[in-house]
Amino acid sequence: MNRELDLFEELDKNKIEYVVWKNCNLINDFFDGNENLDIYINQKNKEKFKLLVNEKLWIEVKTTTINHKNIDHYLFISDKKIYHIHVYFRLITGNSISKNYDLTELYNYFEKKFFDTKNNLWIMNYDLQLELFKIRIACKHQSWLGSFLINRDLNSYINELELLIKNTDNKKNLRFSKIELNKKKINFCNKDDSNNILNHISNYKRFNDYVSLLVEIKFLFKVFIKKLFGYKKFRLKKAIYIFISGADSSGKTTIIDDFEKLFSKFFKTKKYNIGKPFPKFVEQFFLKKKIYKKNMPFNQEKKNTGIFKILKNINLGLLRYVYSLNIFYFHNNTNIFLLDRYVSEFTGHINGPRLLKNNNLNILNFFLFKIENYFYKLIKPINIEFRLITGVDTCLKRNKDRIKLAKETDNEIIVRHKIFSNSRFKSNEVIELNNDLNKIEPINNIIQIIVKDLNENN
Repeated sequence: MNRELDLFEELDKNKIEYVVWKNCNLINDFFDGNENLDIYINQKNKEKFKLLVNEKLWIEVKTTTINHKNIDHYLFISDKKIYHIHVYFRLITGNSISKNYDLTELYNYFEKKFFDTKNNLWIMNYDLQLELFKIRIACKHQSWLGSFLINRDLNSYINELELLIKNTDNKKNLRFSKIELNKKKINFCNKDDSNNILNHISNYKRFNDYVSLLVEIKFLFKVFIKKLFGYKKFRLKKAIYIFISGADSSGKTTIIDDFEKLFSKFFKTKKYNIGKPFPKFVEQFFLKKKIYKKNMPFNQEKKNTGIFKILKNINLGLLRYVYSLNIFYFHNNTNIFLLDRYVSEFTGHINGPRLLKNNNLNILNFFLFKIENYFYKLIKPINIEFRLITGVDTCLKRNKDRIKLAKETDNEIIVRHKIFSNSRFKSNEVIELNNDLNKIEPINNIIQIIVKDLNENN
């Protein structure tokens, strides 16, 4: 049993009745993590359902465009996929954007439902699904935007209709059973049929056409904003910060990249490396021109050097502080923050202050020492550090397989591994994760921790 299916099993155990009510042609795509699953649950079970999804580590999200009361979105995050269920507590449909009809009382939607043994899901009766499909099409063709969206997703609508027709008993005497649709254009064969359907459901209208138009205009404006600022489909109530520490070649960057690939489909996601608070192209240029050579981590045995070196280290501290402001305050509504490296408050530790305090400091040098430390103290601590515990032999093996500019030597890997083991970063909590064997286990552990924290705060 897949973990994403645990929820549906628990719904049955807790006697929370549900049905998949549309887009049954996309069920396989749902389990591949590529499409959402549309389910209807009676409103009386709403609170009970919310407690259950929280317990099963699904997270509630909001879209960056239009959200509707009694229609929620939930995501389940695994190591490779994100599963999306679209939950209707009232059967609200109609125009694609405004959803201007509430059809909750129109039918008994749980009557003659059936259990799909292949996918272990309860499915709404196909005859009833076909009735609702015709209603949806009639409502969508009321506006130019709805018609546009039908044409945009025409193949999906065609596949859904073909599935319904294949599994429908035409002898059933439902309200709109005699109304036929053009399968190629997804429109009514008789133009009057659309009006007949709309007249029949007129009492279930939530608001008039002018309100629907205003909702559509609002939607288009939000789509414009979404494109302008690079927003993705969903947003979270609380941003997620994932800081993964590890020795060189421990696998932290690979895991960070996997997280970026996983999250970026649904959320605005960004990677940060506070250890190098300057644009990536600058670093690459310096490396290629051999202007800049990677230094070994700072060694506490080194003495304070000349004023130029001291000012350089102070400037680095200042840049890291400014960089941290960008992470926490000026991030343009980013939802997922992936931190490859973070700072330390301790001199001699990785990404920490570099100026030593000793008795030989003159007044100027002591003042500069205090300034550098001041910048590091200003940087906000990260909430959780996920610390990868990886053996030095594993790091050496992984380093040999890496394709990287200015790749570290074996000796550098060994030295850096020792220094990392003795370093502590600026975080409120440290969670150690073994990453010697594979990356899947630490990824799943990180996901469970951040989702649990997110749900508790929500």
